[in-house]
Order: sequence, then C-alpha cells, then structure tokens
Amino acid sequence: MTKSVAIIGGGAGGLISAAVMRRRGLKVAVFEAAADVGGVWRYTKPSTSTPMYQSLNSNLPKEIMAFGPDYPFDYSMNSFVSHEDVLKYLTDFVEDNNLRECISFNSRVSSISKNGDSWLLHIENHKEPLLFDAVVIANGHYNRPFTPSIPGLSTFSGNQSHSIDYDTPQPFTAKRVLIIGSKSSGTDTAREISHHAHSVYVSDRSLPPETPTLTHSNNIHHLPAVSHISNSTIHFQNGTTTEIDEILWCTGYLYEFPFLSSRPPSRRVDNLYHHLFSIDDNSMAFLGLPYTVIPFPLMRLQAEWLASVWTNSVALPSLNDQKDWLKQDLESKQSDLEGYHFWGPQQWSYFRMMAREAGILSEEWEDWMTVAAEIWEHVGKSRPKVPGGADTYRRNQYRIHGPRKWSVLEESVDYNN
Repeated sequence: MTKSVAIIGGGAGGLISAAVMRRRGLKVAVFEAAADVGGVWRYTKPSTSTPMYQSLNSNLPKEIMAFGPDYPFDYSMNSFVSHEDVLKYLTDFVEDNNLRECISFNSRVSSISKNGDSWLLHIENHKEPLLFDAVVIANGHYNRPFTPSIPGLSTFSGNQSHSIDYDTPQPFTAKRVLIIGSKSSGTDTAREISHHAHSVYVSDRSLPPETPTLTHSNNIHHLPAVSHISNSTIHFQNGTTTEIDEILWCTGYLYEFPFLSSRPPSRRVDNLYHHLFSIDDNSMAFLGLPYTVIPFPLMRLQAEWLASVWTNSVALPSLNDQKDWLKQDLESKQSDLEGYHFWGPQQWSYFRMMAREAGILSEEWEDWMTVAAEIWEHVGKSRPKVPGGADTYRRNQYRIHGPRKWSVLEESVDYNN
C-alpha cells in the first residue's frame, strides 16, 4: 500500500520534499499557511514580518545554490541573485514538477498528534482532521526572533527592532544605531544603514572583551559584547560607553513548531537522528535545521534519504543505535549546544553520508559536491571580514565548466575589509 506523507510548509524544503517523494512513489500532500509558494523567499513586507528585505541578494552564488546538478538556476543570471530571482527559481520548480496539484494554500496546521500508527493533522480551514503515515516538518526557522537577555535592557529608552522587521535603511536616518550581531544580517544591514545613520555600532560577541573599538567606513564602529544598558547608554565589555537611539537585533531565530505542543521554541531541536529523523518516531522528520550550509541541496539530500527510508528501500539502524549516535553527537558538541545545528565545512561529510544512505551518491553528485565545496570556500574568503565591509564579492561571477572544473571572474576585493 502506498504511504501517505504530509509536508508542512511550501517553501524550498517543502517543495523539494514533495518533488522527491512523488518521484519515489509516495502520496504527498503539502500544507502551506500562505497564499502561494516560496516561504521565506516570498517578499511580503510591510504586511508581514519576514527576514526578506527590499535589497537582499543571496550571499551564495547560484552555481551552488540550486537543489542539485540536475536543476540549475538560469545560466544567464548573475551569480549572486536577488530574492526575486530565487522566488522565480522556486515557482518554476513548482510548475516543472506539477506540484500545485498537491499543495493546499491558506492551510495552517494547528496541531499534529499520533493516532495509532498514523499522524493526525488538524488544519485550520479543514472541517475534519487528516491522517498520514509520515510527516515532514518544513516550516522554516525564520519565524520566531531570538533576543538575548542583557542586564538593564528593560531601561532602554529608545526604539528596538529585530532584523526580521528590517526592510530599508531610511527609518534609521540621522540616528545612532546599535546592531547586536555581526553575522550575515548584521554585516549587510550595517553597510546599508551606515549611509543614512549618524553612526552605527556593531556589537560582536566573538571579539575578546578587551578588544578596543575598531572603526570602519567612517561611521561604523566594531565593539565586543554589551555588558549592560542604562537607559540610552550602552556599556561594552571593553569599558567603552556610547549613547544610542535605536537597537537592531541581528541575533537569529528560535526553532519553532507551534503545532507540536511537546516542542517549545528553542535554539536546538532535541532527540533527532542525524539532525533529521525523530528518534521517538522515525515517521516524523525535521527538514533544514542545519545552518551555515548550502540549504537547497542539503534539503534535497535529506528528502532523498527520507524517501528511501519511507519506501523501505533502505533501513535505519536500531533504536538503541540511534540513541547511541545522538549521545555521541551531543557529547562532541557539549561546549556549544546552542550552536548544535551549525555545520560549516563539516556539511560535505553530511551531504555524502545522506547521498550514500539514499543510494544516489553518483559520480555526478560527487563531482558537484567537490566543486560546491571549493566555491563555498572561495566565497567565504571573499566576504568582508568586518561588519559593514564592502560586499564587492557579490559582483564575482562563477562558472562551472564541467566535472570538477570551475572559474571565477573576480572583482577587485580587499580581503581585510
């Protein structure tokens, strides 16, 4: 009997899961809360909060962003594509794979619970609950902003916002702005805001506490973590103080699954085998949790592995072996459990493991992963090293010429900025 799979979310993860699983013979139903596909890549401001903002371009080149070597982006596009380009890629993928027929829009899942051997889904605009053999959770993890606790924050007298609310730099005109967080969103918004703000201060917890204030691009000041706040005065760990009008939190997000009462919002999703299969019940999976990765191909390979297991093409280890793996994985990352789902350069072993388990580790995939790893490393070295630094790396043009062959037409880049 054909197994039925519910997929929660019509963003990139839900779409690739639907395409892979239908191709593998599973019966698929996708539930998307919004009116169309795209997830986080559908720009909906100012009506809704979303990490997408007007000027956003990808920070990875399209040559390695695609779902895999068999479904590339349009060759004629620049390497660093706009959010509109990514949305077009996803909508084209939907049409090319006839996915609309299996997607229910404006269908928010309110609860998921176990009913015998099946999963019971309650959908807000459905009269009756629906039963499925398996569930893919692909609702994304850019919905619940994370704001760390800082002593004295409640006394701050200015405005506060999170990067999920950021759209354009004009509202920060002539203001003294503190940006907390110096990863991708912090770096890019600092650059944009600096052209309008009076001054921009970027607090970076990775800097040692004794680091002196570093000034970039005239009005961007780079400092270590905030120690405490007193009204409009910000105190940094190096002893520096400054007056601030507005705080912009670029501090990431919590994983949130409002339809699963047993899993409250958190920085880590517990009890998963290889950050994917629920160990409590392998017929539930959480897609796309790893970060600092190339997300589209990662989710493609996760979907391939899921489909192989749920069609009984391959088997998972025993429950005890899965628990042993989890114990060892947690122990190996004990020093940074908040960063448990961080992968970075370790993603390639994860990619290969999943492709091997799914039975698709072909020469084509091996060639693609080899090139993707090299381009990913080159992009990382080309990015600005300080918040607000020049993003000339986004003008680089990458090309893949064949198996394990690629080139880049490189802009003049100052790797110290």
